[in-house]
Amino acid sequence: MKSYVLCGLIAACSLAISAADGARAQQPDRTIHLPGDDFYPEGVAIAPNGDVFVGSLGRSEIWRIPSGTVAAERFVDASANLMSVIGVHVSADGKRLYACSSDPAQRFGGRPPEVVVFDAASGRTLHRSEFPDGGLCNDMTEMADGTILVTDSFNPRLLAMEKGAEGVSFGEWLRDDRFAGEGISLNGIAATGEAIYVVKYSSGEMLRIVRNGDSATIGEVDLGRPLAGPDGLELLSDGTLLVVEGHSASLSRITLAADGLSGTVRAVGESYLVPTTVAARDGEAYVVQGQLDRFFGSETSPPEPFSIRVTRIE
Repeated sequence: MKSYVLCGLIAACSLAISAADGARAQQPDRTIHLPGDDFYPEGVAIAPNGDVFVGSLGRSEIWRIPSGTVAAERFVDASANLMSVIGVHVSADGKRLYACSSDPAQRFGGRPPEVVVFDAASGRTLHRSEFPDGGLCNDMTEMADGTILVTDSFNPRLLAMEKGAEGVSFGEWLRDDRFAGEGISLNGIAATGEAIYVVKYSSGEMLRIVRNGDSATIGEVDLGRPLAGPDGLELLSDGTLLVVEGHSASLSRITLAADGLSGTVRAVGESYLVPTTVAARDGEAYVVQGQLDRFFGSETSPPEPFSIRVTRIE
């Protein structure tokens, strides 16, 4: 009799777990609305306290969605003299907000790109570092020692911003011909602790970089297929990676093999409006719907209302 009761309890628990899993899987996306018809969001980052920061290509501003709310508020305005804001990153300690200020649409007279650093609490400008020899400041990640790595989409190099006793230094971290490509090449970047992963928008490749002093080992990660216009890359706590695939308007999850040089890709979200980047927190992915086809003029119809779509991924 006891075995029958136990089996019944196990079956009931299994059904309850399955029902809960199904409810989570069917949970509809949430929407965070962004202002106006010229916002064109590109980069997104989440601070340790839960505040969400999003950069604007069209307005040259950074907006904040305070933790626990869905109401966007202007955080960095025109007084910061930004161009189009592409990648944004909040430091691991939550104190600094980094922004890539670039001119991909040639609206600012050929000004060189910059990494601009702000106080993450007040929005006060702390530091500006100009890209040597131009390029396109696109995306950023933070290494364990606090170094900020930056992708240059127009030159085959990664740049690094380090803060030391003598102030902030900024310059090339690694240059390699394998980073080169037609049009926009290096894009999203993520540091895992053991390696740096970057994606190439033009070719759909993902590369793994291990730096050893002045040398580096670079290998292509075999994912079974090219990524479809890969853009933002985000490391999750379980070691998997989220990647935005702009050409398929989807969000995918990459599970890496033990060697880090192969893996599988699984779609976890779809039908976004020209998505660009993603940030994650508490089992949710914050996917920016950039609508960059309207920004660059390949699509002439008016944009849909701008937003960040929040997709449950766990």
